[in-house]
Amino acid sequence: MAIQTKTREMIFDHLRLEGIKWCGDFDEVEFLGKIWELDSMPSTDPRHTNAAEDIWRHRIVNPTDWDDDWIFTDSRFDLSNCDDSLFLEFLCVLVHPLARPDPEEAENIVELLNDILKVDRFVLKPTRRVGKRFYYSACQVFSSDTVDVGKITDEVTGDANDFFTIQITRMESAVDSDPDLAIGTAKEFIESVCKTILEDHSTDYGKTEKVTGLARKTLKQLKLTNSDIPEQIKSAEVIKELLMNLATIVKSINELRNDYGTGHGRSASAKGLSSRHASLVVNAAKTFGLFLMSTHREQVAKQAKW
Repeated sequence: MAIQTKTREMIFDHLRLEGIKWCGDFDEVEFLGKIWELDSMPSTDPRHTNAAEDIWRHRIVNPTDWDDDWIFTDSRFDLSNCDDSLFLEFLCVLVHPLARPDPEEAENIVELLNDILKVDRFVLKPTRRVGKRFYYSACQVFSSDTVDVGKITDEVTGDANDFFTIQITRMESAVDSDPDLAIGTAKEFIESVCKTILEDHSTDYGKTEKVTGLARKTLKQLKLTNSDIPEQIKSAEVIKELLMNLATIVKSINELRNDYGTGHGRSASAKGLSSRHASLVVNAAKTFGLFLMSTHREQVAKQAKW
């Protein structure tokens, strides 16, 4: 069990202290039925044949029969010791859009949960957006040096937001379990960011253009090349060096993807990189993407004021 019992119990304690109703706007049978086969689970009441009927009687028909936090100690669900997958699914349903229709409430709860889960290197990440509400899934974090997904997805809206969120979650989730996939997706993420910005500026690019070419065009479009930096500004040379390193990041990720990432067939004897290398690539790609999207958003905002 990767998520410690004390971590789980700390979550239960905070939900109690904050007065957070674990089932939200779901009724308790509906909530638990999304995770467990209640009709196949035993009843604690001899008058009923399964858990669904049992819970219905004692929490919906007669809501004061059991304490509001009964689920945290019920041995049938064993939330303190059950499989990590079940426990994390419980947390994801807890912040489901239908359980928490208020996006701000859901975001606050996710922040609370993640602050506790981080000790065991787990996190809830948005995977799909409908309107202002997010669906969340859980993944394990293998590097303490991560870029906040929210900061990246705040830079875009609508379908692009959903797409980038899914890409980021996919590559982060694959760092340990499939480093090759993480590296391959990191390269695809950079391509997506560049294409989105270029399309927003109505700048053409070739359908088969390589990621390095897309990055060069995007940096030029955003005026992030050395020639765009006036010599007279303070630390001009340092800024130019940083901008050169941006282009180097893309070139390096592309080369690693060609040698190790998904998208190219390799012999069965070929060896891949470790999760720490994949983590480096993923974080570099996220940093690059965040910088480009932040710059793009800032420029669009300035143009709107004009």
